[in-house]
Amino acid sequence: MANVLLFVVAAACVLTLQVSAIDPIEHKEGHCMWYSECGLNPETNKTVPCYYNGPAKPLTDPIGRQILEDLCPNLAVDDYLTCCDTGQLQTLQFSTTFPQSAFGRCPACLQNFMQLNCQQTCSPDASLYLNATRTYFNANPEFNATQVIEVDYYLTKEFGYDTYYSCNEVLFPSTNSPVIGLMCGQYTADECTPERWYGYMGSVSNGVTPFPLNYIMVENGTVLPDGIEPMDREVVPCNEAPTNDTYSCSCQDCAKSCGAPLERPPEEEPWLIADMDAIVFIMIMVFCGFVVLYVAVLIIYYAAIKDDDDEDTDKKKLAATVSKEDVNCIQTAGFVMHKYLSAIFRRWGVFASTNPVKVILVALTLATICACGNIFIIVTVDPIDLWVSDDSPCLQEKNYFDEHFQPFWRVSQVIITATNPKDHVYRTWPDGIAENFGPVLDREFLHQVLDLQNYITNMSVYYEPNDDYITLSDTCYKALEPDNMKCVIQSPLQYYQNDHAKLDKVVSEDSFGNNLEYSADYRDHFLYCVKSPSTVQCTTPYADMCLAEYGGPNFAYTCMGGFDGDNYNNASAILITFLNDNYVDNDEAVDKAKVWEKAFLETVSTWNNPNFTLAYYSERSIEDELIRSSQADILTVTLSYVFIFFYITIALGEIYRCDKRLLIDSKLTLGFGGILLILCSVFAAMGVYGYIGVETTLIVIEVVPFLLLAVGADMMFIFVLDYQRTERLEGETREEHIGRVLGSVAPSMLLCSLSESVAFFLGALTTMPAVRTFALYAGLAVLFDFLLLVSAFVALLALDLKRQEGGRFDICCCIPPQTKEKPQHKELLHTFMKKYYAPFIVNKWVRAFVMIFFVGFLCLCITWTSMLKVGLDASLSMPRDSYVIDFFYGLGSYLSVGSPIYFVVATGFNYSDIPGQNKICGGAGCNEDSLTQQIYYASLDPEYSTIGLPAMSWIDDYFDWLSPQRSAFRPCCREFVRGPTTGDFCPADYDHKNFPIGASECESCLELDQRGQRPTVSQFNEFLPWYLEDNPNYYCSKGGKAAYGDAVELFPDETYGATSFLTYHTVLLTSQEITDGLRKARMLADNITASLNADGGDYYVFPYSLSYIYYEQYLTIVDDSIYQLSIALLAVFVVSFLLLGFDLMSTICIVLTIAMIVVDTLGCMYLWGIDLNAVSLVNLVMAVGMSVEFISHITRYFATCTLPSRVARSKQAVAHVGSSILSGVALTNLAGIIPLAFAKSQLFEVFYFRMFLLITVIGCAHSLIFQPVLLIYLGPSMNKAILLHEQKEAVKDRENVYANAGMELDDNNHGREKTDMEPMSGHKS
Repeated sequence: MANVLLFVVAAACVLTLQVSAIDPIEHKEGHCMWYSECGLNPETNKTVPCYYNGPAKPLTDPIGRQILEDLCPNLAVDDYLTCCDTGQLQTLQFSTTFPQSAFGRCPACLQNFMQLNCQQTCSPDASLYLNATRTYFNANPEFNATQVIEVDYYLTKEFGYDTYYSCNEVLFPSTNSPVIGLMCGQYTADECTPERWYGYMGSVSNGVTPFPLNYIMVENGTVLPDGIEPMDREVVPCNEAPTNDTYSCSCQDCAKSCGAPLERPPEEEPWLIADMDAIVFIMIMVFCGFVVLYVAVLIIYYAAIKDDDDEDTDKKKLAATVSKEDVNCIQTAGFVMHKYLSAIFRRWGVFASTNPVKVILVALTLATICACGNIFIIVTVDPIDLWVSDDSPCLQEKNYFDEHFQPFWRVSQVIITATNPKDHVYRTWPDGIAENFGPVLDREFLHQVLDLQNYITNMSVYYEPNDDYITLSDTCYKALEPDNMKCVIQSPLQYYQNDHAKLDKVVSEDSFGNNLEYSADYRDHFLYCVKSPSTVQCTTPYADMCLAEYGGPNFAYTCMGGFDGDNYNNASAILITFLNDNYVDNDEAVDKAKVWEKAFLETVSTWNNPNFTLAYYSERSIEDELIRSSQADILTVTLSYVFIFFYITIALGEIYRCDKRLLIDSKLTLGFGGILLILCSVFAAMGVYGYIGVETTLIVIEVVPFLLLAVGADMMFIFVLDYQRTERLEGETREEHIGRVLGSVAPSMLLCSLSESVAFFLGALTTMPAVRTFALYAGLAVLFDFLLLVSAFVALLALDLKRQEGGRFDICCCIPPQTKEKPQHKELLHTFMKKYYAPFIVNKWVRAFVMIFFVGFLCLCITWTSMLKVGLDASLSMPRDSYVIDFFYGLGSYLSVGSPIYFVVATGFNYSDIPGQNKICGGAGCNEDSLTQQIYYASLDPEYSTIGLPAMSWIDDYFDWLSPQRSAFRPCCREFVRGPTTGDFCPADYDHKNFPIGASECESCLELDQRGQRPTVSQFNEFLPWYLEDNPNYYCSKGGKAAYGDAVELFPDETYGATSFLTYHTVLLTSQEITDGLRKARMLADNITASLNADGGDYYVFPYSLSYIYYEQYLTIVDDSIYQLSIALLAVFVVSFLLLGFDLMSTICIVLTIAMIVVDTLGCMYLWGIDLNAVSLVNLVMAVGMSVEFISHITRYFATCTLPSRVARSKQAVAHVGSSILSGVALTNLAGIIPLAFAKSQLFEVFYFRMFLLITVIGCAHSLIFQPVLLIYLGPSMNKAILLHEQKEAVKDRENVYANAGMELDDNNHGREKTDMEPMSGHKS
């Protein structure tokens, strides 16, 4: 910003204080109080006018007339009678440079403001409202005249107030702050009033006004000195155009110009029924309805039907046999599927156990070949690659932004607070107003902060690849490169150009050596610069630059924290931000930045200053902490797997006593071998994808082994325990025994494995990379797990049984046999389940309670699921002791604005013509629904829109930069008109002398008669590149390079690529807040796009913020979750339906219970503070697979059992399979889950310990409590085809038995003595 001194236009006029005897001023029309200029005021060293008590004079000088027509057209009438000459007009013109530029975007304000000063400086009736109260005789021979050195300026209160209120809302685009705040002294825009504004403009303390100018606003009826009439001219309201060829002020600059306030879209009203949450109400009704219906059915059933269910029906004999006519086709299909699967696995089991070594070698060889692909595996840790799909709009927008603009910088930040905070009060220049200053603005504290900042800036960091040292200068972003090679560092020390000497600077004397009543130091400079960060020189006696060392503005809201409102001096924290360049295709540059960031983190973490409390962060921090978290929990995860190993090896053994059989009956080798086979399946699956080139993730490495251990352990327990419970038949070999057991259990294992695998593979249809990768790896790993367990594990079991039956020790199998005693099988858990638990759970009263409880719990969980939060807070992914958590806390505690957000207009929009400009800009004449205007509207309601500030508009600042109104002498846009560089850009600071119009080497780009008008198309295109390359300087603070150098993409053919408009979000900390911010920003961008296309066209606007790409997934995570889980359940349904031989009821029972497990897990996630996100979605997909293990085994056993009643079959299923499920998947999971509770990573503790525990407990409860009861009510009827087959097999067995006993069966299948007589030919026997 140009010197704020310039905008105090009051300085353009005159004053007088009585030091010499003068004739009293005649206050009448056509009479003056001053004329011409009489040298320097001895009190301020600034030019002041001459005292003149006479009639107005005609202005004859052409240059003076031209300036008068330009600045004060209302006075350029008749004979140009004025009370000013050309010199005064030139002073007025120069001193109003800034106001013309700043207020120029609001024509009414500018006209009113200039009228205030023109009437004071040049009006022929000035004596009516001006009164010289002090004068001074200048004896210099050059002048020898009386100077005016103090003046009273009388205004009507109405004029004064109306002028103020026509200007008080005009914005300065590059700072997004009201201009009035830069012209009100120590008061902010919100604190400014008409009295304070006029008081500051008339005070010599502003550094511009040459003499005290006392604005006196009087109300009607006020008694005034003789002849005085307060100045009262028509004030144009800001919502009206002052002339026919200008516009009214825009809504951004004038609230009266705004239409009806934008109303928030109607908030979705809560869904209520009977003043109660609808879902709660519905669930209550569903539960009550279910209970009433269920109890009614039970009462009717037990009252009207004989209750046979509780009899010991498994001991009853069938009253009648089943014939072929009793068997339907569905039962036949189920029997055929059961028969052939059992036969295939039985034969395979015999083969594998007969040739164990060969099978193991072949299986391990194939697994090893597959596992070798791990050398090609690539582990993805980039969050974008993990969570963002290729067709993600945010990813496409990020790529677009990176391609058309510079990629968003790599940010390193440190938040500094005082260890012992203590405020202090300082009396500010010039009036000694007491201002409170926070602890971080203590001078010594700032010196120490600067020491840290300078050390970080200058530290040398060794870069090993080049065997060289680098500094921040080698990696940082330089906004004004090559003109200024300083790094962009956002810090309050930039107000002092990072100079210790400027912090110590104290000014106690004015320019004449007179002592100031109140000195000016770094605090006065701070108060000035936070309001005017683009100022080249502040107007306090401190008189130094506010621009940062790198040449651009430093906004207080980006470097101060913990203040109230705009009172930055109350700050309790300093935020220093280092910006490193980022690249898409320069790996070495990015690597250097990462090396520097590592040194930054090490430096800040070890910085020793007892006065500091530091919170810090760099671009690499999250990735570093995720890796550290994984490494820190290696011991925890290892301990988890060790627990699983010990549990499996002990639980598989037949250890019932501590004697000589202890080491014989243990299964350490078998358990260890089984675990190795499970891990082999994981490595084999990863290897296959390594060959293919599918990247893996840490989630796969962490979750898939756990899933496979649970699934594999379940299958191992079912197989081994079933073998141990099954007696070997007479004459049956060990290999045949193994084959028979495998034929019995393998179909169930196949059902579970294939259901899980297909569910996972279908889950890979998702667009979310992390979920897709997990699904692919899990699906293939489950298949490998099944294949290895039915091959190598079967062979391993055969070898272990051979050892055990031979009486050899486990592990040390080479030791000679110790005993030939036959091992005894005493399974306590199986006994408990069979004798006590199974009869209990199928009891009719228990069944009723179970159904009511589980349905009620399901209704509760549906209610809780509707309250489940969506998202993943970044702090949750960090270890508990991570410095990043402290930094996030600091952001929440001290930050005043949120992350930057760019509204990007895609390539193709035409900015050069006025209709196109009006759709973008925010100044006078711009459309009410323009891009800038809509963002402004949004910023008025930050709580809803999450937009914290109006947009920084390059096009509005460009219009101001182009405007010839900045003054004829020093406009921002100038071109050389003489010399060898004719036609080139002439910077505003090139020529430091003021020349009359036409005499300068450089002239304005636009003619003065274009004042208040837009440039032509050719002018717009010609001068825009100059604007974007112009550095801010003393004479022109609006050079666009610092603020907009990267915001506009220009093509050589004068067409426009993408452009961006920067604003800031409000402080958004939680994932829910950030997701809502993204949603609201997209709504705003869609509205802007619609406005741009209102007259036709295909333009596109999108919002871009660095965090969007990580949180976009949460906009659709609910739909994605429903889709993923539905696909998984559909896969389970299809596979179960096929492998169960089209048994619809069994399939429904499986899918229904798994769905209940998932819903109950979701509800409990709400209770335990687990949000729905991609990590929990992976776990939920895994829960579907794991639930198949819980549910399918018991359901298949029920479906194939031939006991006569559902109660009997349910009891038998629980007794036979329940112990295997409990000791297999349930207790194996618990053994591995418990150590995760002590993980250092919050991510592990929340999403692995809590979720895995929920899945295991809920799954186990549904498997062993709910499913047996559900099968009694909804389970399939007995499969008569299987019963018919068993009857036939039983007849064959009895025939063999009686044949061996010399007996035969009669027609009723009863035994009788075989007759010795053979039937005679031709006779019936």
